[in-house]
Amino acid sequence: MMQLKKTGFHPFLRVMGTSLVVILIVRESAFADLNKLAAAKKAIIDLKTATLVHDEAGLSASYQAIAELGTNAIPEIREALQAAEPRVRASLIQSLIGIGDKAATDILLETAFKDTDPQVAQLAANCIDNRQIPRALTEAEVKAALDHLKGESTPTGVIWARLLAGAPHLDPATVQKITETICDRFVSEITTPLKVRLYESGYISGDVHWLNQFLIAFASLDSGGSIPVLKERRADVTDPNVRKWLMIALGMSRDPNVGDELRALVENDNEDVSLRAIALRAYAQSTHIKAIPLLEKFLNDKTPGPKPNSPPLAIVSQGELFKLRNDVKRPAK
Repeated sequence: MMQLKKTGFHPFLRVMGTSLVVILIVRESAFADLNKLAAAKKAIIDLKTATLVHDEAGLSASYQAIAELGTNAIPEIREALQAAEPRVRASLIQSLIGIGDKAATDILLETAFKDTDPQVAQLAANCIDNRQIPRALTEAEVKAALDHLKGESTPTGVIWARLLAGAPHLDPATVQKITETICDRFVSEITTPLKVRLYESGYISGDVHWLNQFLIAFASLDSGGSIPVLKERRADVTDPNVRKWLMIALGMSRDPNVGDELRALVENDNEDVSLRAIALRAYAQSTHIKAIPLLEKFLNDKTPGPKPNSPPLAIVSQGELFKLRNDVKRPAK
């Protein structure tokens, strides 16, 4: 019989030991996957129940559980969406907010364009928010989004404007069409005040808040396609208020030629402070690091906005300075 060396294990035993370790690791991984699957199924069941009985605390706990599971919950969410009633589908879509993965965005995008319930579709589009859209929109999807943009209420129209503006891989003609449609809606919002504008955001007035949502869309558009459209539209209008807002839109589109006009607007104490704050952000977009001196000037500005202790100019200055200084520090690619 072969003798074991005193200094170590027999090679056969070493191989057996390694195999046992591998088997244990695989089994442990399989058990972990099963536990995650069971946890995902339970979270979805709890979410459905909480939705149907209007249990807000239970719903909040379900959202938290799904967020912690992350992508492990995606297959269960996708399956549940196929059979759930609209209010449960809405809760399932809401749960995806806590999952930033591409797979979650895919479900949101699919639901936004295909769900048969308009409110669920709108919620899905809204939940996309600032996420990177993972694929090109089809021609039919672009048309549907444009129809929503043109025909829906202000809050809903804004959702579709921002979704379209963030869509990748669009050809120049489509970018132009999207820009023109957003511009049409933007101008109509400037000239036709709506009751919905009574909404007040944290630091700017309701009127300015909704127009600012369209400005965010302009900032996301391909500036090579949007700037010519905005310049042409501005040249065609005589209303000074519309021209002013189109100038801000050009700034948000990173047109450097409106920098001086934006600065004059920001420094005009007779203008509404919420408008000046939005113009300051557009100035930073337009002039990039050249905006730092003006931003620093308003860093501790105390001019009050609609909410106490929320001075709009100071808030915008802080945010834009943070972004610009990070840009300057970031190494070139």
